Amino acid sequence: MVQEDNVDRRKALVLDELLRLGVEEAVAAAKADAAIAEGFRNRLEADPQQAYSALRVPVLAVFGARDTQIWPIWSADALRSTFRSSGLTSCILVFDELNHLLQTAQTGMPDEYGTIEENVAAPVLAAVGDWIHHIPTVGPECPEP
Repeated sequence: MVQEDNVDRRKALVLDELLRLGVEEAVAAAKADAAIAEGFRNRLEADPQQAYSALRVPVLAVFGARDTQIWPIWSADALRSTFRSSGLTSCILVFDELNHLLQTAQTGMPDEYGTIEENVAAPVLAAVGDWIHHIPTVGPECPEP
């Protein structure tokens, strides 16, 4: 079970990130409250590290820094740590200015998705292509974009 102080810490992280992205304070506070609601808490309690540690194939993980549905920096750091300790070939990328759908975004909020014409940002597509082409030669990690 997630300890209450952990939930409060995660709520604060969400609030800080939304405020950093320029979301109005009242809206950011409501979104942070929603992020720790009972239905969402189940996701917070899940620990995928065991499954990730069991992987034996190269991994490419791509995050958008403006993602407001997950904590992209925290998630990327957690994956890096897991894969580094297991010696797994991995490439963990965090792209500035991209949302959860890997689109160039102003705020990263879900209500912005429908206003963006881009499907997936070109730098992400290029990174995926490069990854596929170079999988045999990639070391334990790859450089940030």
